[in-house]
Amino acid sequence: MKIQDIIKVAFYHLNERRRQSFLTASGVAIGCAMLITTISVATGSSTNIREKIVDTSPHVSILPKLSVPRVPENLLTDTTKHGFALVEKNITSSDKQAIKSYAEIVATAEAMKEVEVVSPFVMTKLIVRNKTRFKPSIARGVIPEKEARVISLEKILISGSVEELAYTPNGIMLGDMLAEDLRADYRTRLDLVTEKGEVFPVIVVGRFRSGFSEFDKKMAYINLRLGQRIEGLSQSTVSGIGIRTYNIKDSRDIARRMERLTGYEAESWDETQKNVLEFIQRNNSVTLVLVGFVFVVAGSNVRFNIANSEPIGS
Repeated sequence: MKIQDIIKVAFYHLNERRRQSFLTASGVAIGCAMLITTISVATGSSTNIREKIVDTSPHVSILPKLSVPRVPENLLTDTTKHGFALVEKNITSSDKQAIKSYAEIVATAEAMKEVEVVSPFVMTKLIVRNKTRFKPSIARGVIPEKEARVISLEKILISGSVEELAYTPNGIMLGDMLAEDLRADYRTRLDLVTEKGEVFPVIVVGRFRSGFSEFDKKMAYINLRLGQRIEGLSQSTVSGIGIRTYNIKDSRDIARRMERLTGYEAESWDETQKNVLEFIQRNNSVTLVLVGFVFVVAGSNVRFNIANSEPIGS
């Protein structure tokens, strides 16, 4: 049978049962459209969130935790011999977790060819006060020009500049939502109140918007030295070190190498954001299952037409 004859037969039966043909064709079209649209939206959303995470997080973070215990598990391996061991100052719960002599670690990281830039930082929890308004915040003390390269800070700025933060010792950059809650504008004078009740006056030199509400609601950037003063740390001590690599795929390998070389724990960006990435993956799986049901309905209509192909041709 020629193709022209097949088309004539198909159009004849489509016109014969117009309502059924319309419903069947609509079901298949809607099912396919739903499948394509939903998968595209889910994929686009996942990609967008991943890009935002990468833009606002270091590729590798060195944490102020020792990757190996201070006292090895095999301290006393041979129990047949008599002896004693003295462990002094093993538990220092009153000391703040910090990385001491961080310059050596920075130099070690910068010597790696895969590393683009290294930025030390100090994290501190405090209250930001604007007259009668108070908001809890997490201030990140940084070297502005280095931090801007590690987390693409300039991409998310909506006012101010990295250079202004660098030459303003008591400057602060606020998340957009935090600034709105405090009614703080450019050059507004604020107070940072620590858990000990100490007050550090600062001045707003910029605002940023990352796209993550929790980040924009609580995060603020200050200069590294101010962060060290707030936390009571020396100039050679920091809370952590952020690293940006030329190729993000090298982040896990760099993290493991830094652990071996420094003795501190290190995490790649996907390990740090593990919970967020797992949540995205679960949402994508649920979306595919729901779309699968629609696809089954559309497939049933196709199967019905195929089953009727023999009576049509006879």
